[in-house]
Amino acid sequence: MKLLASLAALVLCSGAALAQGVHSGSWQPLGCAPLPSMATAAFLSSVGIPQGATLADIQVSSQNVNYRDDGVAPTATLGLTIFAGTSWLPYSGNLASLQLIQTASAATGFVCFYK
Repeated sequence: MKLLASLAALVLCSGAALAQGVHSGSWQPLGCAPLPSMATAAFLSSVGIPQGATLADIQVSSQNVNYRDDGVAPTATLGLTIFAGTSWLPYSGNLASLQLIQTASAATGFVCFYK
């Protein structure tokens, strides 16, 4: 019974750490930039991905943003959603193939790159 309680506590603490963007590794910051206009599908690469970057922390504000990284452009109604006011930490796929689009007008955001 104590083992089960200990495991449950570990899982709850791990979930809280993930939700806050805590990580156990050491990331080297490579630069940050505002996200491009997302009125139409925009490649993340349009902000200039620093050489050697393998991770991106993307935060959006004011409006939700949809993304895809499979070579198909997202739309305002199709794609995976990054919710306004949240960070998406970390994206570790192919940074150059990531495309973003706002779900409603005036979406803004910021990205920081790491390795």
